[in-house]
Amino acid sequence: MQYREEDGWRDFSPSNLLNGFVDLGFDGARGGVHVKFVGADTDLTGNGVAPSNCSPSGAARYSPGRTTSATGMAG
Repeated sequence: MQYREEDGWRDFSPSNLLNGFVDLGFDGARGGVHVKFVGADTDLTGNGVAPSNCSPSGAARYSPGRTTSATGMAG
């Protein structure tokens, strides 16, 4: 299991990451059986530059708060 949380190097750019891996099973002399599970839950925020025509002053500005969330599980 791994968890990571950080504030990001820009204002308004926090990110969270949680992922894990589980392998359940046994191995015998003649073979084995295993069941594996993988899961993840992420919230990643990336600030990008807004085009200069979107700004009243004509200067490029950073747009905060674009968050991408994803949750997945496989087994």
